Amino acid sequence: MKIIYAFVVLFMGTVAAQAQMGATQDAPSTPKQSYNEFRGNASQSAAENRVTIWQDDFSTPANWTIAHDGTFVSDFEIGPGLVSPGQYGTPAILSTTATNGYAMYNSDGFNNSAGTAYEQAHITTASPIDLTAYPNVILQFETQYRRFTDEQTYLIVSTDGVTWPTLDDPTLDISTLPGVYKVWEDGELTTSISPGNPTTRSFNISSIAGGASQVWVRLQFTGIWGYAWYVDDIQIYEQFQHDAKLFSSYVSSTGTGEEYGRMPQAQVPAQMNVGCLVKNLGFETMTNVNVTIALTGPTGGPVTTTVSQAELLAGDTMFVDDYLTVANDLGVYNVSYAVTSDQSATEGDLTNNAGARYYEVTSDLYTLDAVDLHPTGTEVYTSLGTNSFTGNPDELMLLNYYQILEAATAYGAEVLLATGTVAGAEILFQVHDTTDVFADVIDNPLGGSDTYVVTDLDVSNGFVTVPFIDPLPLDVNAYYLSVALFSNGNTNDVRILDDVTVPQPSAASMIYLPSDGVVYSNGNAHCVRMSFDQSLAVSNAPAKLEGINVYPNPATNGIINITSAQHENLTLEVFNNVGSLVQTQRFYMNTTADLSSLAKGTYTVRVKSPNAVSTQLVTVQ
Repeated sequence: MKIIYAFVVLFMGTVAAQAQMGATQDAPSTPKQSYNEFRGNASQSAAENRVTIWQDDFSTPANWTIAHDGTFVSDFEIGPGLVSPGQYGTPAILSTTATNGYAMYNSDGFNNSAGTAYEQAHITTASPIDLTAYPNVILQFETQYRRFTDEQTYLIVSTDGVTWPTLDDPTLDISTLPGVYKVWEDGELTTSISPGNPTTRSFNISSIAGGASQVWVRLQFTGIWGYAWYVDDIQIYEQFQHDAKLFSSYVSSTGTGEEYGRMPQAQVPAQMNVGCLVKNLGFETMTNVNVTIALTGPTGGPVTTTVSQAELLAGDTMFVDDYLTVANDLGVYNVSYAVTSDQSATEGDLTNNAGARYYEVTSDLYTLDAVDLHPTGTEVYTSLGTNSFTGNPDELMLLNYYQILEAATAYGAEVLLATGTVAGAEILFQVHDTTDVFADVIDNPLGGSDTYVVTDLDVSNGFVTVPFIDPLPLDVNAYYLSVALFSNGNTNDVRILDDVTVPQPSAASMIYLPSDGVVYSNGNAHCVRMSFDQSLAVSNAPAKLEGINVYPNPATNGIINITSAQHENLTLEVFNNVGSLVQTQRFYMNTTADLSSLAKGTYTVRVKSPNAVSTQLVTVQ
């Protein structure tokens, strides 16, 4: 799992890459869809309405045959209390009947780091299942899974128990292989992150198994040194005649997929882009399928839009994409999604026909994350930090994409600290032009904060708010807000919360690794927040030192002159693009500073008196 894999991300015409895994469980990310399936398992009422034909809770290991193909020796285990304790361990499944046993494939523990032979481990039902009386059937199981990169998980269904496909390559095209299903379709998962523990996966196996007198079921892992895969409570039940399921939804202020959890009033557009996916999981066509999206705000509503489709064939998907006129009153907004049809009265499961999204309009806070806003029970969080990537304990950057729709002035930024943060860590906020970030240029910031030392109180509070050195006017455009993290060589690690509840476009949250000077697409919605709170400048910023002149800029030969109208001793400090102090000197009124020994780039030049400060950016050429 320590190989770097490259990929192309189509986002504003840019190219992104993946980052190498480091000292904790973090891993390269892949392009993410801007849809999110509503989380949670089927309700008890829906389960009571269906006929369960066969089920197994893994309490009897003899019900399964454990084996593997290929040359790498690795197998599933079945039993209670199994857990993946590898270098990048994955918590055990919290399934319905976990206490009496489950299946686990611990790829991490097999340490297949040579990367020359694919693991091909599988478990198969030891005895056939009789589905003669059931032409329409669904197979379902509970799972806990984290994907790395070079791997695939499969469900295989056979009617002879002898002829099994060769699945020795995770990139294999399975479209011509009957009875073979990917457990997770491409784009459904965020690398290294479990989508839920447990998550329920369902498959319509009618085409291969419906009405068959003998059916065998196999689950297979194909890959090289992944994490872990747990499976429990597998069952086959009769497919509902009618069942429309709301699989996903989105509400975006940009129209390009970003879903901001909080938006300042000035950054709320006149219309929000809303949409969803609806799939017919039943075995008969549904008619007059209607999707109603309603937005209710703190002072009124709902504002609604309804999209209709005359027919939705069995197995087909209905795509909805529309716009809603919105207000920008302060407060929390609820966007609800509801599916109805001519067959609503006879649907087998009405509990999967609705969902909701929430966002907040604020006076001064702009966040990609929606921590504390998500519908209860849907939240999924992870974190990234100075102990995430080998060889990057200092100067690691986390970057969030922010679209500015109306010109505004940013006064500071804040982050939510995750478990593992140690007081004494340092952070530095900066704002960048998107063109620079897409070109891996992070040493040309538009502005930002001083380096801030995290305190015990900050760790206890779980957040840090830091003012910018100078208020930063932002024109209508797109920007990246970054936080650079410093741990004193992992002595004082700092980790930032990442909200993965709602999948964001790949370039919405990025990271910069100083070890190789490249910006990668890891991250989903870093809790790195932009603040337009003017009180930050008033209450926290030191007085401005007037009458300071620094020239020439750019400094073509590295020599700058500092002149002052102040008749007092002053201090000159020069900081590089990640906030490290690289040069300092004391002087009276006027001086000359030689920066020629510094690398070409942009530096923060600060002139301080005991009670005031003057700061400006100087480029050394």
